[in-house]
Amino acid sequence: MPDDLGLTADSPEFLAAMEVAQQQQEIKAALDEYGVLTGFPDLRAGGGWVEGEDLLVVQYDRRAKPARLAEFLAATEAAAGLDLPVDVEYRPVDFNEAELSELAEEISIDADGSWSDRLGVDSIIWTHGDTETGAVVVGGEGAEDIAGASTMRSSTGVRIIVREAAPEDALLLQSSPTDPAP
Repeated sequence: MPDDLGLTADSPEFLAAMEVAQQQQEIKAALDEYGVLTGFPDLRAGGGWVEGEDLLVVQYDRRAKPARLAEFLAATEAAAGLDLPVDVEYRPVDFNEAELSELAEEISIDADGSWSDRLGVDSIIWTHGDTETGAVVVGGEGAEDIAGASTMRSSTGVRIIVREAAPEDALLLQSSPTDPAP
């Protein structure tokens, strides 16, 4: 039976996609022998496969403690000896996934209304820690007075981008699958 894209389990497109997915899992497992992808959760800052290229990008938080950063860089050096069918690029950034996630959660809870006040919205509808930009994006009601999007920084320097939440945002957030980082 065809799936949503009209593919069947024996179609060449489906088989090719399954082969790519299998290869990506094997690459992740090989890198994780050195702990590069899961051994340093405090340094993880996202990344992913670059579409149309044989490239995996791994972002890491350059603000980490020197000893921890040295451990991570040693693991990447060791993993560089792997014979992988793709290039792996390590990009230093000034944030990490945990920090974005914690800030997004803190803002979404808006316990005493202080975040809504600081951000200039009546209420906070959704938040998202965006590992591509290193920012927390906030959809709020009552942000009509904000021309386009408003930006501010948290006490730790993370950018917070505020925009008016559209009614369809809630539906999109409920239905969109989460694409796990590598």
